[in-house]
Amino acid sequence: MTEEPVDPEKEIQFIPEEEVVYVPATDSSLLWILSTVLSFVFHPLLLATYSFIYVDMFFPYQFMHLAPQQKTQLMATIVTNTLVFPVIVLLLMKGLKIVSSFELRTNKERILPFIAIMLFYFWTYLVVEKLGVGHYFTRIALGASLGIFLAFFLNVFYKISIHAVGMGAFLGVALSLTFISTYNLLFPLLLVLLIVGAVGSARLFLGAHTPREVISGYMVGLLGQMVAFSYF
Repeated sequence: MTEEPVDPEKEIQFIPEEEVVYVPATDSSLLWILSTVLSFVFHPLLLATYSFIYVDMFFPYQFMHLAPQQKTQLMATIVTNTLVFPVIVLLLMKGLKIVSSFELRTNKERILPFIAIMLFYFWTYLVVEKLGVGHYFTRIALGASLGIFLAFFLNVFYKISIHAVGMGAFLGVALSLTFISTYNLLFPLLLVLLIVGAVGSARLFLGAHTPREVISGYMVGLLGQMVAFSYF
């Protein structure tokens, strides 16, 4: 009795992008909740604001030449350009069905949001430079823009972790500040390292990314800051 030939088109079935779901890597409900909270609290769109607060806390000399009104303007610019505007764009894209969810589960869905966020971050860099805030924070803004650009390029090939990109950039900020601040920042740096590892682990526990996507995200975010501080 001869077997019927297998039709390759019937044998291999691809899951449509809109049906892609996250499969948690843990059965623990507590671990899932903690991972979800970490992913929300340290969302990539919040990290530019966190960086500003971190620098203001441990390197206040950077902003001493700014009047209170100018400092408030700088903070408002960062929050608006790196958080409010991107959220509005995502809401519009969701309403127009350009993206299926705010989680942007496929690299194809991330293309237009990436372009919009790149523009907002580069705009932030230009505004920060024009305000004359100082070389240090200007380089941070440039490094964030470079990291997003590189992540956009890699996104063509696989779904790099945007959370990890943001945390890698934040780690770069903490590392650079440790060397130039007059404060002893060993403990804050260790805390940042702990958070960086926890957020990456959270993305893995939620099944949102593979180890390669998380590790490469760390490298991209950190590389953006290193390039900005080394060559600009």
